[in-house]
Formats: sequence, C-alpha cells, structure tokens
Amino acid sequence: MGFIDKLREMFGGKEEKGHGLFQIVTRLEPFRLVARKNDSVTLHVWIKNVSDEEHLTSVIVVCPKQLGVNSTLIQKRGEERLGVLKPGEEKEVNFKIYGSTLTPPGEYTVYVVAYSHFKDYEHVKNAARKKVLVRAV
Repeated sequence: MGFIDKLREMFGGKEEKGHGLFQIVTRLEPFRLVARKNDSVTLHVWIKNVSDEEHLTSVIVVCPKQLGVNSTLIQKRGEERLGVLKPGEEKEVNFKIYGSTLTPPGEYTVYVVAYSHFKDYEHVKNAARKKVLVRAV
C-alpha cells in the first residue's frame, strides 16, 4: 500500500464490494472527531447494487464503546431501511457518529453493513461489510 492509497483510505475515498451484491463508498465530514469534547461527524454512505437482480436493502452502522449514534452514546447501532434497490441503482444514507468528553484520542473502527433481505426485513439473505476508521484528535 502506497502513500496515496493510505490518504484515500484516511479520507474515505476507498470502495469495497461485498459478495458481488453491493458497492459501499463512505466519507466522513469533517474527517476527524475532536477528542474529549461533545462532538460529532457525519458518515456519508453510498450503497450501489452491482448485482443483476433487485434486493430489499438495509444499512446498519455499528460503533465501538467510545462512540455512538446518539449524543448520549447509549445507542451503538444505527439502521436505515432503503427499500428495494434495482440493479445499478445507488442510494445515499447519512449517519451521525458522536463522541463525548470521555472519548480519548485514537482511531476507532466503525462497521458499515449492507444487508440484502428475503421477503421482509426480518430475513437476511446476504450482506456486505466495510470498516471505517474514525480518528479522534
């Protein structure tokens, strides 16, 4: 991995394909979190259906112990239901990732998981997953 690849990874320009179903592209805005302060970043997630069939899709974001999807850091998971994605269709979802006065400086791994469902949102057919590093400075 070269210097340019590391910069792309840090600033969210990296793409991942999962199981031939979805292409997941992420971007953080701003690209880092202020440590030991009530602060938040917006995680932009673009999900594109790269398969030949349509999928009932949902996206889940899972945060580590020091971060959360609400300002009190009680909720560690955020979910957004996208509906049916046709082949080649792309949708954007935004999640707020929060830190608090107890969030020390460091790098934290946030997972983005795109699920393909069967019939309803209770039955999972397949999934694609991506790691996103959130830096607290």
